[in-house]
Amino acid sequence: MLWSSVLGISLRVHPPGSSSLLTETWTTLGAQLVNDSHFDVLWLSGTEPIENIVDTQPISAAVLVDRVPNMTLLTDKHSLDSLGSALNWDFIPRSFNESSKDGPFSWISKSARHRDVQVLKFAEKSVVQPLLRMGGVVQQRVRDPLLIDDHIFDLGVYALVVQPEGSPLRFSLFDDVLLRFGAVPYLNSVDAMKRLWNVSSGAELKAAEAELQRGWIVTDEYRAAWDMPALSAVMARDQAKSIDALAEHLSQDAKSPSWKKVWRDLGEAIAEALQAVSAVNAGGRQLGRLNRLRYELVRFDFQLDSSGGVHLLEVNSGPNLQPKSAPHERMLRRLCAFLYAQLLPRLSETTW
Repeated sequence: MLWSSVLGISLRVHPPGSSSLLTETWTTLGAQLVNDSHFDVLWLSGTEPIENIVDTQPISAAVLVDRVPNMTLLTDKHSLDSLGSALNWDFIPRSFNESSKDGPFSWISKSARHRDVQVLKFAEKSVVQPLLRMGGVVQQRVRDPLLIDDHIFDLGVYALVVQPEGSPLRFSLFDDVLLRFGAVPYLNSVDAMKRLWNVSSGAELKAAEAELQRGWIVTDEYRAAWDMPALSAVMARDQAKSIDALAEHLSQDAKSPSWKKVWRDLGEAIAEALQAVSAVNAGGRQLGRLNRLRYELVRFDFQLDSSGGVHLLEVNSGPNLQPKSAPHERMLRRLCAFLYAQLLPRLSETTW
């Protein structure tokens, strides 16, 4: 049954008071915020297991519960790396092995902890092996990355994933992307080595290496699409989308990759990755009593190379919905409205 009226959704958010932008957007659209077991949609902002949050009483088959079973196959860095290698996904960067013989700054390390990412000057065994033992990964950097205004960037594609009990996993893509640029201009490996050779003191060397990382790794100090001169004219328009700015920018240079092809390749990579999760769930590895209708918002973070090749860097569960600027807030509000519009019709259906 629906605990709300046919015109809206009863929403429970955990922890209470979190996800304020989603709550505000959904209540404006007609949802009712509740904090008991009578809800239609459970939205999770934390990492606490679902079974610890929901009361032990029976739950309606129409209820949508956040987190798709076995999605950690993709959202865990080590698991994603292993899965990509086992299934020969060409959109996953190559994993490090001891026979690899590449030059300096060819490898990137990702620890099991969030945001702990850096480019390695050399992939030395003394550095790589402890990281791998602790659940981290070492992957080849994207060679010849596509740059905009001499800055590297990643491209976040939001996907709403739903796993009904006994049915294949399905997903819908949001019609905009999150573009995040390096804080400083990108330097290729040759120019980076030249810069370091000209440093005389240890303190200067440490500072120079840190500055290089800021141009190679997109961090929380990233520049947004509206901060980039090449995209700013489109982003200044009413109802502007980052995806439109990127597509228009690429269309202006005959040497740039086709955005239509890039978007198709991104969708195919996402579909192939999610198919692996769906196959595991179909094999009976769904756990717990809350498997009737499970959904999850995830963000697939890609990097493009100069020829338009797509490279999946990571998959984020419960991506951040806290805006960093007014344009960012407008995009996130549209994302929240997209989630509402996608989930509302599902509550009246017993199957997809």
